[in-house]
Amino acid sequence: DLRLLDSLLEQAEAAVTCDDVATTVERDYEFHMTVAAISRNRYYAATAQQVYTSMLRYWHVSFTGVNDFRSSFGHHRLLLDAIANGNPDLAHDRALEHIDIFRDRMGDLVV
Repeated sequence: DLRLLDSLLEQAEAAVTCDDVATTVERDYEFHMTVAAISRNRYYAATAQQVYTSMLRYWHVSFTGVNDFRSSFGHHRLLLDAIANGNPDLAHDRALEHIDIFRDRMGDLVV
């Protein structure tokens, strides 16, 4: 599971470097869906799929509308590190930070 998450991030980071928003969003979606799947909580995984699928257009907009989405995408690695280290409290905190980063990025686009 961790190797898959790491591979998805490596692919996304390569896409970020090339300013390939479409591939970045695809790998971002796969990363988030994999995190949900490895939780082994089928209710969370099903809810995540509904939420993430409905959020795809906002992910595209948020990455397309910022000058440098590289810095905002980099937070994924911190989340993966917390998961890999088996630290659920830190992973929870990183997930909340991740949500805040997305909300701020979207807020900057709307305002």
